[in-house]
Amino acid sequence: MLSLTLLMLGGVTVELPTEAKVQGAEMTLGQVATVTGDDPAEVARVADLNLGYAPSPGYSRVIQRWKVADTIRTRFAGVEATFTGAEASRVFPKTAVVTSVELRTSAHRALEGLFVGEDATIRPVGELADETVPMGVEGRQLVAEPALASVSRNAQNPGAWSVPVRIIVDGMPYRTVWTSFDVEVYRMMPVVKRDIAKGETISRGDITLERTAVRSAAGMSPLGEDKLVGATARRVLLTGQPVGERDVIRPKAVKKGETIDLLVEKRAIQVTAKVIALADGYLGDTIPVQVLSSGKELSATVDRKGHVTLSLSATN
Repeated sequence: MLSLTLLMLGGVTVELPTEAKVQGAEMTLGQVATVTGDDPAEVARVADLNLGYAPSPGYSRVIQRWKVADTIRTRFAGVEATFTGAEASRVFPKTAVVTSVELRTSAHRALEGLFVGEDATIRPVGELADETVPMGVEGRQLVAEPALASVSRNAQNPGAWSVPVRIIVDGMPYRTVWTSFDVEVYRMMPVVKRDIAKGETISRGDITLERTAVRSAAGMSPLGEDKLVGATARRVLLTGQPVGERDVIRPKAVKKGETIDLLVEKRAIQVTAKVIALADGYLGDTIPVQVLSSGKELSATVDRKGHVTLSLSATN
């Protein structure tokens, strides 16, 4: 008699299991319980009732029958709900595993993008565990962001890098995993061909260019051979040692504000003029100068004390 009465009035039956597993960041009643009834539209509405957040991996939630009944009465006026099964259901998440290989690969590819055009070697450092995440309905995405490794870090610097990888499930950030790498950058750098004593002047024959690992950001812009010739060693330089600005004392050949000689060369044509140096200059530096006769500003290279040179191409 009770079943016949319910059939005449319409309504739904909700069968609550003792345990259930759900997929996605949020869960609906239809994911936890079995909802049946004579009106498909009514069944669909009740089954789509949002029960809130899904538990994270390693956790669970308990869904109480009486709370679901109160919610149905509040949300769906006129819908008669009959409950069967358990008084409460413990809900666990369906899970998936993001492997350490996936995480490292994502970070490695993003880091490679920062070093495009560089002679660089990128090696993973340390241990990295797999990550258990909710099994999303729409899937997951890995987003590596090496630019966020440090607000003060410039791109293409050698050394230790920590790259964050965001795990996104169903379009929502779930967790950020930090991956570690060691980056070596190689440049053609000047190295000394013989031992050079402190205070000794470096000549052109003392220097050769070799592919060398850059150890710090300061080494990313090494001095060229033309700037090293004539400099004196600040410390003892050993054979095969890369030489940078910190290793030498370069003679200041031009002082800001002084009048110096300018030589302009274009093929076989040479023109000289007096100019004012607008900046201090060491041998090999390119500095701004101002022509005394016209006031025109140019950039010229310091090639010796009190003298700069400007070489023009045939098309200039």
